Parts: sequence; C-alpha cells; structure tokens
Amino acid sequence: MTDSDITATFRAKASFMKSWKPASMPSNRDRLELYALHKQAVSGDAPSAFSSTASSAERAKYQAWRSKSGISKTEAMNLYLQECDRQIRVYGSATSASSTTKPTRSGETNGGSSNDYSTAPRGLAAVPLLCAAAAESRPAYLRRLSQTPIEAAWWGRQEALCGENPNSLSAWPEVLVIFLAKHIEYWSLRSSNRIVAALLWPLHNSFLSLWILAISILTIVGAAWQVLQILIWGARRTGISLSQVWKDLSLLVASIHTACEPQQALTCRLVGLSLLPATYTIATLEKATSTSLTLASTAYVILVGCAWWYFCLVLPWLSSAMLGTAMFSGFCFAVIEFAGLCMLSRQFVSVEVLRRLINPTAKLALICDVRARLDANEKDSESKF
Repeated sequence: MTDSDITATFRAKASFMKSWKPASMPSNRDRLELYALHKQAVSGDAPSAFSSTASSAERAKYQAWRSKSGISKTEAMNLYLQECDRQIRVYGSATSASSTTKPTRSGETNGGSSNDYSTAPRGLAAVPLLCAAAAESRPAYLRRLSQTPIEAAWWGRQEALCGENPNSLSAWPEVLVIFLAKHIEYWSLRSSNRIVAALLWPLHNSFLSLWILAISILTIVGAAWQVLQILIWGARRTGISLSQVWKDLSLLVASIHTACEPQQALTCRLVGLSLLPATYTIATLEKATSTSLTLASTAYVILVGCAWWYFCLVLPWLSSAMLGTAMFSGFCFAVIEFAGLCMLSRQFVSVEVLRRLINPTAKLALICDVRARLDANEKDSESKF
C-alpha cells in the first residue's frame, strides 16, 4: 500500500471508530493505546514540555502519547489500524452482541467463516501487534528510549493476556516474560546510555517473540484441557462447545503463519517455525472434524499429551539458545554503537580545530599551545639522557 492509501484507510478507520459501540467496555489501557497511536499518526512526537497543573487523566494521555515517540506517522497509522481491528475483535460490537444468538465465550460467532470473530481471545489477537513491535529497528528503539520516561515504560504497562488471573498457574509463563523484559527495559532507561540500550535491544525483541511463543503454547495446551473437560463433562455443563475450541485453534494457526511471514523480525519467524508442526497437526485434524468432531478432538488431546517433551524440553531449550544469541548480538551492537560515538567525538574535535585555525586569534593561541607542548617533550627527552 502507498502512503496515500494508508492515509485514506486510516481516516476511514478513525471515522468508523468514532461511531463504534463496543459490546463490552474496553480497558483503560486499550483506550490509551488507541489514543496514543492516533495522536502519533496525526501530530507526530509529543512535546517535551507539559503543564504541571494538568489532571491525572490528561497526564495519562500525555504519557501514553509520549511513549510512541520516535515512531513515524506512517508506522503509527499501520499500528492504529491493527489496534482497531484487535479491539473490535476483542470487545465486539453492540449490534453483534444484541443478536439472537449471543456468543458464550470469546471466539464464537453467528455463522460465517472460521476466522470471522465478533470477539477473539486477547492473546491471539495481540500476536500481530507483538510481531509489529518486534520489527522495531535499533535506531528507532534507541530514539524511543531517549524520549521515554521511566514511569511510561512500555513493558511496565503490559499484563498477561491468556490467563484470567495474573496469579493463576496458566498465566505464569507470560508473567515471567513480562517481568524479565520489564527489568531489561528499566535498566536501559535508568542508564540513559546508548551503548547499554544497544546492548539490550536484541533481548527486547527476543522477549517479544517469547511472549508470542508463550501465548501460542498456552492456547494449545488450554484448548486440549478444554476439549478434555468437554469430553468428560459435556458441552452443556462446561459452557463450551468443541466447535468453539476449534475456531480458536484455527485462529492460532493464522497467527503462527503471520509470525512466519518474510517481513517479520527474525526472532518472530524462528518462533513461528518452531510451532509449524503444531499448525500442520491442527490443520490436518481440523479437516477430520467434518467427519467426526469428537474423534478429531480426542486425537488432538492425545497428540498434545504425547508432545509434552517438545513443549517442556525442546522449546525451553530453543528459547534459552535464542536469548544467548541475543546477548551475543547485543554485545556486537554495543561495540558498533561505541565505535559510532568515537567517530562522532573525533569529528567534533576536527571541527573544533578547524574553527580555531580559521579564527586568527584562536590560530595564534593554537600555534603557541603546540610549540609549548613540543618544547616540554624536548626537555623531557633531554632529562632522560
């Protein structure tokens, strides 16, 4: 899409969001995210000065806007469009919520294709946004950190998306990833050093990809647990049907394929490749659901149980290897950043010397300074002999 097409789509989407009535009230975090992306796309970076008498609501809006500093207007438009689509899927629309057949959980719709959701699981809906965040370049990351206060850190405002309760066992993989990434971002902001930020930039992108991996694994295992409950207790008692679970799994397959696209960051593609066996298995079993939904669901539970070693041993080992590689590459980027700063300092010294040579008074002072240093060196050499 050209810039003009993106701008036209952005304006149409912004006009639609003004009249959009969600079926459930969006969270304050999501509302601030939408506001910040819209302001960044329209007005660019937030001003550095802000009124000290502003209300807490205005201060929260300003901090959310400033957290997007460094993002170009075109990129902000793309992120705004993705965030709008995500919130529409997550929170639904009032028209779809008032229909005769109301979804009993996220992912259920009244007909349509398997990926046509009025609401979607928060974790899977966030995968495209996490892929876009992982594609942030090193200069953009360094520029954003230099303009972001510690209290407005991006990782500090994130929360687990799959588990209903952050203290539950199902949420601890996401909580662990967010906890580690939050401290890495805190060290980058605390140091205010470009070399340290360049050192930790690959870890930031790696943790975004690991978050996608955690969401995918929790979705796969959670779907198997739901299927097992349905097979034992029945759909009426659990309030979930097998067709709903398979709709979520089909959305998972689409999310993993999105992470594998060529324009995505390398870490996202590696995570997507590690989950491709699961997508092929789900796609094969999904075709068998047209013959026997119960049999295909039973086979899914058995296959997930047999693949425990892959989820518990192989994927954690691959994640550790990715973090180790990120640390090594971060060291290389830190050396590059240090070399760039040395070059800038050398250019500054050259410009200062040139300025003094052009100025007659400064030229005479520079010559006297050089002669004094030469005489001092000669006296030192004579004293030695």
